[in-house]
Amino acid sequence: MIKKLLLVFTIAIFSSNFIHAQDASSLSDLSKVNVDDLSEDQIAGYLKKAQSSGLSEQQMLILAKQRGMSDTQIQKLRNRINSLGISSGKDKSSADGISRMREENQSIPQLDLAADIFDGLIKVDSSALLKEFLKDQELKIFGSEIFNNTEINFEPSVNTPTPRNYQIGPGDEIIIDVWGASEQSYALTVSPEGSIKVTNLGPIYVNGMTVDEASSKVKSRLSKIYAGLLDRQGQSPNTFFQLTLGNIRSVNVNVIGDVNNPGTYTLSSFSTVFNALYYAGGPDKNGSMRNIELIRNNKVIGKLDVYEYLLKGKLTSNLKLEDQDVILVKSYENRVTIQGEVKRPAIYELVDGEDMSSLLNYSGGFTENAYRANLQIKRNGKKEKEVVTVSATEFGNTELKNGDNILVNKILDRFTNRVRIEGAVNMPGEFELKDGMTVKQLIAAAEGLRGDAFMERLLIIRLNEDYTISNLSFNASDLLKGNVADIPLQKEDLIKVSSIFDLGEDKTLTIKGEVLKPGDFPYIANMTVEDLILLSGGLKESASEKVIEVARRPTKVDQVTSVVSEAFEFAIGKGMGLSNDASTFLLEPFDIVTIRKSPGYTEQITVEVEGEVKYPGSFALKIRDEKISDLIARAGGITTYGYPKGALLIRRTEFYDGAGSDNKAALSQKKEAFKAFQEMDTLVDKLEIKQFETVGIDLEKILANPGSKYDLRLQEGDVLSIPQRLETVRIKGEILYPLTIKYGDQLSFKDYIDASGGTNDHARIAKSFVIYPNGKAAKTKRFLWFKDYPDIQPGSEIVIPRKPERNRLSIQEILAITTTLTTITLLVDRLGN
Repeated sequence: MIKKLLLVFTIAIFSSNFIHAQDASSLSDLSKVNVDDLSEDQIAGYLKKAQSSGLSEQQMLILAKQRGMSDTQIQKLRNRINSLGISSGKDKSSADGISRMREENQSIPQLDLAADIFDGLIKVDSSALLKEFLKDQELKIFGSEIFNNTEINFEPSVNTPTPRNYQIGPGDEIIIDVWGASEQSYALTVSPEGSIKVTNLGPIYVNGMTVDEASSKVKSRLSKIYAGLLDRQGQSPNTFFQLTLGNIRSVNVNVIGDVNNPGTYTLSSFSTVFNALYYAGGPDKNGSMRNIELIRNNKVIGKLDVYEYLLKGKLTSNLKLEDQDVILVKSYENRVTIQGEVKRPAIYELVDGEDMSSLLNYSGGFTENAYRANLQIKRNGKKEKEVVTVSATEFGNTELKNGDNILVNKILDRFTNRVRIEGAVNMPGEFELKDGMTVKQLIAAAEGLRGDAFMERLLIIRLNEDYTISNLSFNASDLLKGNVADIPLQKEDLIKVSSIFDLGEDKTLTIKGEVLKPGDFPYIANMTVEDLILLSGGLKESASEKVIEVARRPTKVDQVTSVVSEAFEFAIGKGMGLSNDASTFLLEPFDIVTIRKSPGYTEQITVEVEGEVKYPGSFALKIRDEKISDLIARAGGITTYGYPKGALLIRRTEFYDGAGSDNKAALSQKKEAFKAFQEMDTLVDKLEIKQFETVGIDLEKILANPGSKYDLRLQEGDVLSIPQRLETVRIKGEILYPLTIKYGDQLSFKDYIDASGGTNDHARIAKSFVIYPNGKAAKTKRFLWFKDYPDIQPGSEIVIPRKPERNRLSIQEILAITTTLTTITLLVDRLGN
């Protein structure tokens, strides 16, 4: 028995570990997978895991590459991520302690000032090294993209006039046109021997000649056939001649060395070195941009520097190609990286004689935010890395070495000559700290203090040399009058001028009750009750003529008393005007003025009756105790088509939103209290805030006994609905075919259920109930195994509820229970032994 239990226990542990292993998406295993075998959910899982670890999509891919994933697999993974349209988010960086302190203490000026000073000086980014690595990966070799740009192909134009220095060679087509006294046209191709053959003249050798040279020679030979081409015995020529090129020949060029696609290329004879490089894909990652040789007949006849074209637009070294030319792209010798605050951060190739100034020129120079005092060079030494600091005066004579990495930082986020003043001054802001500048001079530069300035104490918040904060205070009146010595300012000093309105509690007056715009108003000296009522829009018609009450805070005393306020009452005169006492009574800060409502004032109460009455519509109640029977009588009684058993009374709840603006705050408080009640009591967590509710009534008994206990008193907004006689019964809930069928006197509860196809497997028939058309409901009763179903009336609704769902145990829960039982069994067995 024990062996069997141990076997079950082992299987349970193994299964649990297997399930957890299947659920985890480990980034460390990403490099071992085949991207083609991954599902969309698995890729999303890797991205979610990266996001939870604080990595971006790019960082995740770099991590996979570092773990051994091939470039092909990384590209496939990137394409799959792009096709899914998902991302792991952007890089996140952490702020330093000073920045966090500033976020948590916005109201402390010393901390704000310290944060301003430290920002950009000692801020440490926890992911700075990773970001720098990513930035290096994104940098490109300057000029490499030009040979991959489809918008630039360096294709020579064949529609331009033939260059006069073009040398004719085998394969070129020569067009000869003769006109005048004789007309003839020839289209001749230069033979491999370098000659053209004109009928009746024999071969004419033109190889290596320019167009002008060939034109002179051919013209001389054609004059033997066309005598009118030349001057003879003083007579002008009457025959004319022109030699042009037709289809030009092709040349074969060999591109070798460090290029992306070395080989032999057949090009137009108009082509240049750039054309051949473009077809070969340009220099590869090891190829030089500055030292590209053109070799012809085993001799170097020219060198191409791509930078001359990229930076100056010059093509002087872009020589034309001839057949069997060789273009040799050598390996680079000296590459350096510059990044940061330069206009073109990239990897640049330098040649002998070029220094830091040359590199800055190639990179476009500094940006407007660059720190230019010195540059830091990270250099690879023989055994370790080195850091070389170069000042601005040494840029022109600092030689750079292969592999150097220059980072141009941002300018320091601080000021060398700034002072600030803020608060109750006419022109607050930042000012230049001039030599010998004092507090009085800074106040004058800020156009002086405002009238509300608190003169007793002004503060100077000063940043010390050790970056601690100190505070100096002075009396502004004494300083400005010259009674005390002026205070010299230092860099980053901040003068804070407080306002008298900022130093005390906001003084307000409150008016409540029967005014058009109740609320809080700012305190103004010498304000009377009448003035405050005027600001609040005046009195309502409902205002009481008897009393206005003013509640005032008690005067300060040094002992605890039971008095919490002083009350003053004033009467309102005829025509809603105030009494003389109220007109002259001066209010003090924080007084609360309350306008009472007249006890006899009542607004009209309206109700509505709809449906089968003679005069449906709205009715204003005559007396407070008017009841349903009174309303039916005023509406002319029920018509012959009315169905009293189906009558409904619809009543507003205490959460009705149609209340006036005066009741909005109270309504909001009621709703919040109701929500809090829902959250505390799980038994009512499915309740909803309703604006209307149905009140169950028995209109037949009300009309038979007016004024009886069945006859309800009406309230504002009540709607009495009397339908026509209903002839159907609706069945809904857990039944096979919910429907509405015709009412039958002989049909029972179960007959209606059977008519709808019967209940399904989830039905809880013992809890079924009926909702009658007047809003009342009746449930199914049960005694032992007998069920007493409620009666059915026309317009009733039968509801079959659903059985509560049982929470089944998950596999993990079953395994946990099995493990626990196994352990308990083993313990019991050992204790028994």
